[in-house]
Amino acid sequence: MKLMKLKELNSRDVFEFSYGSNYNEEIFAEHWNENSLFMSDEDFSKLSKYINKVIEDFNYMGPNKIDLEKWFEMKNIVINSNKSELFDFINTIDDWLNLDPYKTNYFWILGV
Repeated sequence: MKLMKLKELNSRDVFEFSYGSNYNEEIFAEHWNENSLFMSDEDFSKLSKYINKVIEDFNYMGPNKIDLEKWFEMKNIVINSNKSELFDFINTIDDWLNLDPYKTNYFWILGV
């Protein structure tokens, strides 16, 4: 599973992990942020079963506000499943969240 920066993208069929302060939910704007992380829809499909256990109404085509409590719950499910191929993803997202300049208690996953 590969997480990419904006400049690394070679396709627009990606999910964007965006800091809480980067996306305005009232006007549904502010995609393609420099400090976001991106994942191909193919790689993202490997996360689907974990996401659906925690976020029942996840919108694969639109914005999803993920509070940190839900993130920790999903992270624990992944860790307990011993899916080692997902551990790098978990660590990368945790590292990225620690760099959030506003330290919001949520982030966005913006769908394809």
